[in-house]
Parts: sequence; C-alpha cells; structure tokens
Amino acid sequence: MKIFSFPLLAALTILLLISGCQPAVPLEEKTEDLPTQLPTHTAIPAVTDTALPTETPLPEPSPEPTEEILDHAVQVTTDEAVEFHPKWSPDGETLGYVSYANDKAEIWLMTVADGSAAPLEINLEGDFAFVWSSGGDQLVFDAYDSTDHLAIWHMTLPDGQPTQITQQGKGKANPSWSPDDSQIAFATLGDIWIQPMGSTTAEKLTTDPASEWHPMWSPDGSMMLFSSDRSSNTDLWMMPVSGGDAVQITTDEGYDDRGDWSPDGQYIIFVSDRSGNDDIWLYSLETQTVTQITFHAETDTMPNWHPDGQSIVFVSERSGNMDIWEIDLAEYL
Repeated sequence: MKIFSFPLLAALTILLLISGCQPAVPLEEKTEDLPTQLPTHTAIPAVTDTALPTETPLPEPSPEPTEEILDHAVQVTTDEAVEFHPKWSPDGETLGYVSYANDKAEIWLMTVADGSAAPLEINLEGDFAFVWSSGGDQLVFDAYDSTDHLAIWHMTLPDGQPTQITQQGKGKANPSWSPDDSQIAFATLGDIWIQPMGSTTAEKLTTDPASEWHPMWSPDGSMMLFSSDRSSNTDLWMMPVSGGDAVQITTDEGYDDRGDWSPDGQYIIFVSDRSGNDDIWLYSLETQTVTQITFHAETDTMPNWHPDGQSIVFVSERSGNMDIWEIDLAEYL
C-alpha cells in the first residue's frame, strides 16, 4: 500500500517515524548470503584530505540550552501543507523540498531571490527523497514504479520527463549522487549500493548482516557516510567508497541518523534523540566532538547544509505544522 493513500494525519505519523522518531527499518529483508561475522572496526588509513575519527571517540558534551540559541532558527516555509526533505541547489539560489497536501506529495522549488515557489510536474507517487546534480540542472529521487516498489528516478530540470534508472523489484530509496555525477548510491535490502549513471547494474558497498541506510557521499567523493544498526544501536558510520572497513562515528546510546557532510568535509550535521528529543547536532571530524544545535521541544530533523557551509535548513514542527526552518551555524564552526 502506498503511503499517500492514507489520510493526512496518518501520513504525518508515518513520516515522523521514518525521519527520526524511531530507528530506521530496512526496506526489504536482507538476503541470507550475507556474512555472519561483524567486520573489525579499525581506523581507516588516510587516503584523502577527509578527516577520520580515531578508534576511541572523545566524549560528546552538549551545552545547556539558552534562550539566545532557541531564537536562532528562522521559519522558511509557512504553507499549511506538510513540508520536508529540504535540499539546497548547488548555487544556493533555489531551495527544493517536498510538499504534501490533499493526499499528494510533490517536489517544489523555491527561488530565494523573491520567495516564489512552484511544483515540478512528475506524475508519480512516493516519498520523493531527492538530490541535486552538481550543476543544479538535474535531480534523482525515489518514487514508486509500476510494480509498487520504490525505485530511483532521474529527471532534467525544469520540465524533463522522469526516467527510472534502477531495476524493478526490491524497494530502493535514499539516493545520493557522487560529486562528479558519475554514480548514485542508494539503500536497498538493508545495504548501501552504488550504481554508475547510464547503467542498471548496481554493486553492493556494505555487506554487514546489520542494516544500513541514508548514504551520503563525502564532498571529495572518497568516503560514504551512512546510518547503521550494526552496533545494536542506530549510529553514524563511514567507509571508503573503494571498499574497506567501516568506522563508527557516533557512539551515544541514543539514535543518530540522517547525517549530512558540510561542503568542506570537516563537519557532519545529524539528527539525534540523545537529549531526550529529536534535535539537530553537529559533529567535528577534527576534534571528534558533538555540539547540540537545536533545543526546541518539538521534533527537528532532516538537516541539509547551505552550499556556503555557514547555515542549514531542517524540518521542524515548532510552528505547529511541519515546515522548513533555517539556522545559522557560524558561531559553531
């Protein structure tokens, strides 16, 4: 059954569950031919300029919330529709997001200069988790195919026809585009897979018996960040795109999910309930410490960096509706 056939209230509930209120669940059951032993999580040798954590993470302190910090977030969207999956275009001139209203989800593009926004004509159903190409003229996103499984689709902006680029069967979601636009990563069967653009053949990147989801390429294209429950808890992990051992980034007993690299590759923004509520946190790869960014009593989730690396957009219910908000990070960097 598709998510958008439910009433709006049910759809909201499901969306919150998958966006951070509970640990993520793999789209399909994993096959039985996966390894039965966990890999040894050793530090990865330095292969690029991307900083890596040591095997023993440093303590992860969090500051006490203050009224000043609470007031930093600025509301971006105010429509009565449910809005989520915000993604900045590479030039920072357009904010894309998904809007759900009248039992229908659509990708909308907002022009920052004048605040005008309009939906794309896609004529598909799905969650529409999407990502921009490096040039900002194309999108890849997940939506249902003719077999009612999530698949990865490609379209050229502004009005190209969507084309399915993954094989049918076995739901595929959470697409991420390599910085050079040559490959896409996605989650299916509880693992992260990589597929060259122009091909329908994907290769498995992760092989752990646990589940992995929400892949995200590093800005230099050498590393893959993802969420996993291989530590018996939902945490952030990374591994070389070329293969090798995975390194655990976060170790708190709360769940940590939806990691996103800063444009310079020095920070990771993510969602965590370690404070007792779903909030946005910042991880420094240099110091291996975390800082709490949002403190509101309502859920904050789905963070995405601005291309200038100085702010993020995220989804929050602090207005009483699920909207897009923005917060400046200059003082934390």
